Amino acid sequence: MTVERPVRQIERDGLNELIASAEAHHGPVGDDEIRARRDQLRRAREQQQVDASPATSAE
Repeated sequence: MTVERPVRQIERDGLNELIASAEAHHGPVGDDEIRARRDQLRRAREQQQVDASPATSAE
């Protein structure tokens, strides 16, 4: 058995606790909301990559 498996389980447990806490405070989260948030995060990551790429200048 590797150390990786227990670490991942701890991460999953922590994530499940965060989800449960958020749902207790804000109500249940639906698949559409999850999909919308995932898309928002994907777009933000893509924009960060564009912003971090070196600007090409026409010399």
